Amino acid sequence: SGWQLTLGGRQDWAGSSRDDHLTGERTENDDKAFTGRAGLSYRTSFGLVPYLSHSESFLPTAGNAPSGEPFKPTRGKQYEAGVKYQPEGSRALLTAAVYDLTKTNVVTYDPVTYDGEQRGEIRSRGLELEAKMSLAKGLDLTGQYTLNNIEITQDADSSLIGNRPVSVPKHTA
Repeated sequence: SGWQLTLGGRQDWAGSSRDDHLTGERTENDDKAFTGRAGLSYRTSFGLVPYLSHSESFLPTAGNAPSGEPFKPTRGKQYEAGVKYQPEGSRALLTAAVYDLTKTNVVTYDPVTYDGEQRGEIRSRGLELEAKMSLAKGLDLTGQYTLNNIEITQDADSSLIGNRPVSVPKHTA
């Protein structure tokens, strides 16, 4: 039992090039970013582990803006609080967490011209519940449920703000 602090960092480098065979133009892009994560948890003597965490993400984005400039990488920040519980002597693990995730530099498309613009932001807040049990050697059971309240918070098309992105379910199990 006791406190545990987890810290992590990652440096990414991503290079890409695009050749337009119609115009003969070549576009090159070099993206780089440092992302970090931090977590703090406390293990009790009876198997309960509450925790808090923060993490960042970086994802290169393919394509170019109408100006010809390559898109910037999509960035993300997530805050999470949860609890894990493994009853002593059991082969079961129960977890519950709430999270708040914001993605920026999301490519959105003009509804008239279909040109991509990097003006989007998506926020996802939710709850995750999971149970894992080992029933016998080689036979495990896992159950999971997620409530994902996701909405567009910035978009090139202002009528989409406040809506859920297409093809993203609110509930998964």
